[in-house]
Amino acid sequence: MGPARRHQLTLVAQLQVLVILLLVLGLVAAVGTVTVNVELRRTQTEVSTTLRLAQADSGELSVAFAQQQADLAGYLITGDPGSRAAYLTGVGRLDQLDASLARSLAGHPVALASLASAEAGIDAWQRQVAAPAMASRASTPVGTPTAATRRALASGSEITSVQADMVRLHDHVDELVTAALDRVAAAQQTADWVTLATGVGALVVAGVAVVVLRRSLTGPLRSLVAKVGAVAGGDLHRPLEVEGPPEFVQVAGAVETMRSRIVTAMEASAEAERRVGVLEEDDRIARDLHDLVIQRLFATGLSLQTASVRHPEAAAALAVSIDEIDESIRELRAVIFGLAPRRTGGRGLRDEILDLAREARRPLGFDPHLTFEGPVDALVPDAVAVEVVPVVREALANVAKHAAASRVTIHLRAGDGSLRLEVADDGRGLPRDRSVGQGLGNLTERASHLGGTCTVRSDPGAGTTVLWTVPLDGPAPPGR
Repeated sequence: MGPARRHQLTLVAQLQVLVILLLVLGLVAAVGTVTVNVELRRTQTEVSTTLRLAQADSGELSVAFAQQQADLAGYLITGDPGSRAAYLTGVGRLDQLDASLARSLAGHPVALASLASAEAGIDAWQRQVAAPAMASRASTPVGTPTAATRRALASGSEITSVQADMVRLHDHVDELVTAALDRVAAAQQTADWVTLATGVGALVVAGVAVVVLRRSLTGPLRSLVAKVGAVAGGDLHRPLEVEGPPEFVQVAGAVETMRSRIVTAMEASAEAERRVGVLEEDDRIARDLHDLVIQRLFATGLSLQTASVRHPEAAAALAVSIDEIDESIRELRAVIFGLAPRRTGGRGLRDEILDLAREARRPLGFDPHLTFEGPVDALVPDAVAVEVVPVVREALANVAKHAAASRVTIHLRAGDGSLRLEVADDGRGLPRDRSVGQGLGNLTERASHLGGTCTVRSDPGAGTTVLWTVPLDGPAPPGR
């Protein structure tokens, strides 16, 4: 107990020192990084949003003033109204640039002073030189020189003074941009130094941690790793026992609990795999019975019904075989339901009717037209579904033998508590003095067995319609 307690205190103390060092290092790095980033963003924002704009505006101010001089000279020489309008537009543009520069240079008094000097020079030139010259030109014919126009055309000193003020303004703005870029570079360099210092500090702390932890934890840790590795490698039947600091003992206990649960889960998984194998085999057998055997029985039953209609002398013998096929289909369905009671991906009544229609193409000479209405597979119970397929097969066999039809429609509707099957053809119809044959009698019997009805509507030359209706929500039918 003594060595274990000593280990515990040493481990906790060492971890506390390491955590404190890491926290202090992280705090210093965070404060330095935040401070540098704030200054960097502030300077970058100033350069991008104000100083660069002021730099562009100061250059455009010189261009705009020179253009205004040219427009004024053109008007004074030629009297062109377009030159006069361009001059007035230039006045407004100079005012806009002055206002934009004043906003951009707020907080920079030297640059603002240069801007004020340039504004004063432009204003004086416009009031004292340009305005009198334009008024004189407007009142005298073109080509007549006046004192005002001569002064405007020869006002070199005033223009030179204004241009000098603009040059000083542009130089001040350039100096501001250069200084801001220098601050950005300095802030970036400081950020790099902070990052480097943080990395070096982290390396130092990591080195100290490695040295300290190796001295006090190497033995117990190796033992723990070896035994946990054995469990991970598949040695699940040997209990895990580790000595050393309580933290390692707790880890070993957790791994031991996991080992026990894995063993239990493996045993349960083996049993589940065995059961799944049985269920998969049952499902395969059920699927083969449904997809192969039942579908072939459907086709055989349809062929026998067609043969019984074409050869009445053999109808009685064939009827027995047809009934046996129907009974075999019902028994196979019972076997399928027993093998795969939870199977949801099987074929339903809709697919069976589609298969039956495809099988009828050969005796009919054309494809029947099918329509479904309502959730047939979901609403029709198995006890009803096993009767619907023979009914459709019987109706199609009658059409193939007697109707000489060119079109047959099959409409199956499930809803409102009942199943309604309608098989209609455009053949020759039934004679008026017809008697109910065995085939139609079978349809009526199957409907009555389920508590439903079967009616046949037909006139000579007008086709035949078989309407077969049974309830879906009534009591279960008795066994046949």
